[in-house]
Amino acid sequence: MSVTPPDGGFWQKGGFSGNNLWASGSKMAPFDLDFYIMFNVAVGGTKGFFPDGNHYDGVNKPWNNNSPRAMEEFWRAHGAWEPTWQGDNSDLIIDYVEFKSL
Repeated sequence: MSVTPPDGGFWQKGGFSGNNLWASGSKMAPFDLDFYIMFNVAVGGTKGFFPDGNHYDGVNKPWNNNSPRAMEEFWRAHGAWEPTWQGDNSDLIIDYVEFKSL
C-alpha cells in the first residue's frame, strides 16, 4: 500500500480539525521523525471492541461496556475465563514487520 499525502500533509488527509499539530514538520509529518510502534494484547475494554452480550469459548463476557466497575467485574469472573487461556497458545506472536524509508 502506498499513500501520498496532499500539500496539507497527513493532517489534511486525516480530516482533523483544530490547529495542525504537525505544522512545523514536512507534509510527511508526523512520519518525518523517529517514532515507536507498539504491539500488544488487550484484555477487556469498554469501547465496544467486545460487544455486550457476547461469549467467547463458551464464557459470557463478565462486564458491561457502560459499567463504572468493568475492570473489577472482569477480574471477579477470572475463575470462568482464566481456564480458556491456553498458555503459549494465548500469546501474541508477530511473524514479520517491515518498514521502508520513503
